[in-house]
Amino acid sequence: ASAIFTSSSLSETTLDPTFAFTNFSINATEYIWDFGDGQMSLVTSPIYTYADNGNFVVSLTANNIFNCPDSTFLILEVKPSYDIYLPNAFTPDGDDFNGIFYAKGYGISDKDYTLHIFNRWGDLIFESHDMNQGWDGTMKKDGTKAQDDVYTWVVYFRDISEKKHKKEGHVSLLK
Repeated sequence: ASAIFTSSSLSETTLDPTFAFTNFSINATEYIWDFGDGQMSLVTSPIYTYADNGNFVVSLTANNIFNCPDSTFLILEVKPSYDIYLPNAFTPDGDDFNGIFYAKGYGISDKDYTLHIFNRWGDLIFESHDMNQGWDGTMKKDGTKAQDDVYTWVVYFRDISEKKHKKEGHVSLLK
């Protein structure tokens, strides 16, 4: 037997870590796949989805009725993926709709998260170290309500692979 296969891709992200393997083995009747993460398959041309990020050695052992096995492998990569979203406006007017300004996202570590809100003069008026705790439109110092205006936000965070990121933008406070 001669083991030969291809993969739909050599690199994917954790958003869709699925690979389709096409088996081109010659003179083979049985196949053993090792996906490099402890999972195996006997399917001729499997489709496999990884549960985590990392590098994986995928091997195919092809055999025939004369017990003449052959093996080959590919190294695949599943990269961590992340994104963070912050709205460009919010309305802290007491109606329980869009009243808190906070980040949403995926692939973000809860370690070293910081959100800063600055007024137009560059004064820090709000700070949070918890992604679930957003700005309700009040001033950090005395709790008074901030006026309708455009504020600058800066968010510092780490993705799930511990890489640091900084993102900044503006938010309009409307009552």
